[in-house]
Amino acid sequence: MGAWVDKNSGMVFVSGVVLAIGGVAVLYATKTGGTVTNLAASALKQKPFQVFKIGKLTIQGQLLAFQPDKQILGAGVVATEKWQNLQVSISLGVIAAATTVQQVQGSIVLKTNDLNFGLNATDSLDTKTVNLGLSLGFNQGPLKPLKFGVGAVINDGKVSGYQGLATWTFHFN
Repeated sequence: MGAWVDKNSGMVFVSGVVLAIGGVAVLYATKTGGTVTNLAASALKQKPFQVFKIGKLTIQGQLLAFQPDKQILGAGVVATEKWQNLQVSISLGVIAAATTVQQVQGSIVLKTNDLNFGLNATDSLDTKTVNLGLSLGFNQGPLKPLKFGVGAVINDGKVSGYQGLATWTFHFN
């Protein structure tokens, strides 16, 4: 393992990444896994890492699932663009078992100085279940502590459940 700095671009390249990707490929191909790999994978799940940045556009990757003994692998990409008072994040992830896609998930989040708005969806193809969610939160003004969200579950083309949540935070001095 080692690291070196390319002084022209200021980027740090870690040779351990190549070894890690090679190790993951071997574990996946040989269906080797268990408690140790599950523990290591759980520490890395849902933790985005920056792939590259061009201006105000940031592309990140993330591990969604990794069980090499069952040949389950999930990965996602998150693209974030920042403008003056607006940040837009779009994410897409896929989880597959061997060659069969089990789940697709995506979200769009808009953030301003005043509010956050999010829309997310997850489609579990093996169970024919779609989860939809919508959230809104206020960051400024008299509604600042208010956050609410609604969600729906669709099974086999029919709405089978829904929920709503609203929170208002009070601060006492």
